[in-house]
Amino acid sequence: MSRKDGSGFDWLTPPEMLHNRKRSKDSLSDDWETPQELFDFIVGEIGFTPELDACAEYGNNKCAKFYSKEEDGLAHEFKNWNIWINPPHSETAKWVKHANQQWERNNVNIVMLIPANTMSSIYFHKYVEAVVRTTKLVRYFPLLGRIRFLQNGKQSQHKSRNSYIVVVFNKRK
Repeated sequence: MSRKDGSGFDWLTPPEMLHNRKRSKDSLSDDWETPQELFDFIVGEIGFTPELDACAEYGNNKCAKFYSKEEDGLAHEFKNWNIWINPPHSETAKWVKHANQQWERNNVNIVMLIPANTMSSIYFHKYVEAVVRTTKLVRYFPLLGRIRFLQNGKQSQHKSRNSYIVVVFNKRK
């Protein structure tokens, strides 16, 4: 059984095990799937269930409806559905901006899983932190430990080098 303090989750890694290995070719990829246990934990924390996965491929989608790379979720308006976004790390800035714009324009629920180091970026302060300071509808929270993402449906050999945060844009009533 998992607890609020994070104990019991297998995605946690002791700090002494981080950054002590060379990066593999696979680790440089943007194609990482969120573990179902982590997705379920996040859904339990946010108060809504995502219905559209905006960054997915068939087989790693977290929602029945999804946009693949070819369909490019950034090219779509997010209307009528609660949205899940675990963006490619190489495009995190674009996705944070798009999520903010879609939330403002279309009043939709959006949840994002992004690297915690983005908190020091200009785009994070512009599209998340500035909004958090003006409304209780947008929030973020850290995930304790490191995540063991999936690749091609299998657990990666190593846990992520990054820590992660969850950003939640709640729709206005």
